[in-house]
Amino acid sequence: MLDQLRQEAEDTVRMLQPTVERRKAEEIKSDGEPRACHAPAVFVGNPDRFLPSFSAGLLILSATYGNLKSFSSAGLTGGVPEKEGSTAEPKRRADFIDVTVALQALVADSQLVIPPGRSKAGLLGFYDPCLGRRKSLCVRYLFRGRLHECTVGDTDGLLAPIRQHAIE
Repeated sequence: MLDQLRQEAEDTVRMLQPTVERRKAEEIKSDGEPRACHAPAVFVGNPDRFLPSFSAGLLILSATYGNLKSFSSAGLTGGVPEKEGSTAEPKRRADFIDVTVALQALVADSQLVIPPGRSKAGLLGFYDPCLGRRKSLCVRYLFRGRLHECTVGDTDGLLAPIRQHAIE
């Protein structure tokens, strides 16, 4: 059952990927000109990858959903997350999944709104990677050149961008 849910979520993400990439490109450039920004390039996970921070829009840099115990102040622990669209089977199934593309697909007019009261496992491109365990969503995003981060519970609402999420 879990494998079927994972496969459906991965298929959805593959379908969303071109749209998300187009929207991200639109956020980064408007009318062929970079949007104004107040910050330098931002490091994004991989040491060889820097994202120019001239975007005024909301760009999801990373989003991870799963078992709260897999999150720590130093980042993620407890295994390798299942990457969206990954065909390689991890050595040990993690209690969390990468939902970056799925979350970026929910961004409209540089805003992300997820109402409270329902599990995020029901969102398009999500599934429950750890049935019966407490889950949360950890999101790192860029807005107007500033890095933001937040973690919310499975049934908590999420509104982004907001100043309280800024970490710079």
